[in-house]
Amino acid sequence: MALAISVWELFALSRQSSWRVPDPSHPTLSTLLDTTLEQGPGRWAGWLLWLAIGWWLLR
Repeated sequence: MALAISVWELFALSRQSSWRVPDPSHPTLSTLLDTTLEQGPGRWAGWLLWLAIGWWLLR
């Protein structure tokens, strides 16, 4: 699963015309989740999920 996500991210990033400007025709996970994570509750939930995944990886 992690390998598939990494390959998708690298492919989408390599197909963008500029690495600093998101391209909707080749979205990365950050671009897809941006609308959810830009508001308070979504940002809070995303942060907690990020911490939980980090904790799980460290165990």
